[in-house]
Amino acid sequence: MSKYENFHLSWVWSNITLFKKNIQSVVRFMPIGILLIMLILMLTITNPACTHDDNHAGPDTLPRFTTHTWGPTWSPDGQTIAFGYVPWREVSNDSIIETWDSSGIYLIDSDGNNKKPLLLSGTSPFLCNPDFHPNGNWLVFIGGPESVNNVYKATVTGDSVTQLTFDGSYWDRHPKWSPDGKKILFGRANAPSDSSGLCMMDEDGLNNRVINQENAAEIGDFLPDYRITFEGWISDMYGIWLTDTTGSYKDRIFNNYTFMSIDCSPNGSEILICYYKEENHQFEIWTIKVDGTDAELLCVDGIDPCWSPDGSKIVFVKFNYWKQAITHPGYGELWLMKADGSNQHQLTYVN
Repeated sequence: MSKYENFHLSWVWSNITLFKKNIQSVVRFMPIGILLIMLILMLTITNPACTHDDNHAGPDTLPRFTTHTWGPTWSPDGQTIAFGYVPWREVSNDSIIETWDSSGIYLIDSDGNNKKPLLLSGTSPFLCNPDFHPNGNWLVFIGGPESVNNVYKATVTGDSVTQLTFDGSYWDRHPKWSPDGKKILFGRANAPSDSSGLCMMDEDGLNNRVINQENAAEIGDFLPDYRITFEGWISDMYGIWLTDTTGSYKDRIFNNYTFMSIDCSPNGSEILICYYKEENHQFEIWTIKVDGTDAELLCVDGIDPCWSPDGSKIVFVKFNYWKQAITHPGYGELWLMKADGSNQHQLTYVN
């Protein structure tokens, strides 16, 4: 199995755990459309047409691609976007080369210029889900070899990297800095039940603790007042919740299924979510008020949305399981839009 297949299967499955606490819950509650997509996707990426050489350290040629950008985030000054990235190179009308030895955390100007690597992962690990420290001097991100996802932090110059979690085969996901930069919020799955769920630690990796204990890599974000909003399960009820840093209370504000995306607006009044619409087989980006009201559709075929620091723009990944980049140019790339969903335009391109 190629690096792309390993990474894509790990990415899909780890995010499927966001929907449900365990496999029984998946079968019982997950909409049939998602189950069908999972089956089709797994059959597709294991198709013999996706040939590769496991002994070859270079890129693999895979004719079907859906995304090569993950988890964009803005610098505090709004000038730079960091994101997980695996470069693509189109070699024919129906084939793309994926260059894993050039993959890692990349930076790009908010106008789409000056795309450059910050941290290269090499041929084995993958790096994704960066988040800027409020002072702009650090990034926290997920990294590790295949089947290992730990939390790291690095300076924005890339000259200092520190591992913060040492969780072996656990899946740590989507780290987020607190408003003052003293805490880091993240999700953990594939761990013992008393260690899985929504977690928080100090900026140096100490005092690691579980805020909401569930067998899923729940994701969340801080509001400016230090409250936490997250998506996940509590007592067999799924939704988006509000809590504090101790987890002493949990108020459900939204009860629809979302998909791996929570991002709070800079003024704390709205939340960006990503919603799977089964009847159209598409992911949609929505905003809701912090009390769960006034849901508003912004974008069709989008995931991983993130507000700009001034709240005027949103960066996201153009994505649909059914639409590969080779036949749908622009899919799998970073896009920008205004906060009301208008002026959607592409930011990154196939090299």
